[in-house]
Amino acid sequence: MRGFENVNQEVAKDLIELVNGIKGLEKSSKVEYSVKNKEGGWTKKTFNYVPLDNILDKVKENNNFALLQPIGTDENGINGVKCILIHKSGHIFETNTYPFNAVESTKLQDEGAEITYRKRYSVGAFLGMSTEEDTDGNDPDASNTEERKATEGQLKVLNKLTDTLKQKV
Repeated sequence: MRGFENVNQEVAKDLIELVNGIKGLEKSSKVEYSVKNKEGGWTKKTFNYVPLDNILDKVKENNNFALLQPIGTDENGINGVKCILIHKSGHIFETNTYPFNAVESTKLQDEGAEITYRKRYSVGAFLGMSTEEDTDGNDPDASNTEERKATEGQLKVLNKLTDTLKQKV
């Protein structure tokens, strides 16, 4: 992330106003999904969330900031979305890339849904929001024991970061 160094008093005040102004957005949309339970069957679950449009509209109401969420491949080869928050003074805050998988065989509608999902998660994290109910951490029916391995791209980024840290030490 960049932009959090050398923040002047005006920008800090406006940023606090923005973040405090988005609290309390209603989790007005619902999604249903299925999870594999411990017995190997499927259980239907639901959770509520704040739609991306509601978050973006609230940010626009502030008038002190513009929010951009470009998608693409960053300098480390990661496909994803960034959040760029521009203050009226010209001060810029920029996040690291929030990754998503770009698979050629994916239907365009599914890809669009993935992008919207990642945009909502990234802007929520960036602005300190809870964009949805936290239901999976305490779910006794869920079986989340599937092992996941890092992708080649993720390993490259980790190795690059490790090399950079070693040089600084």
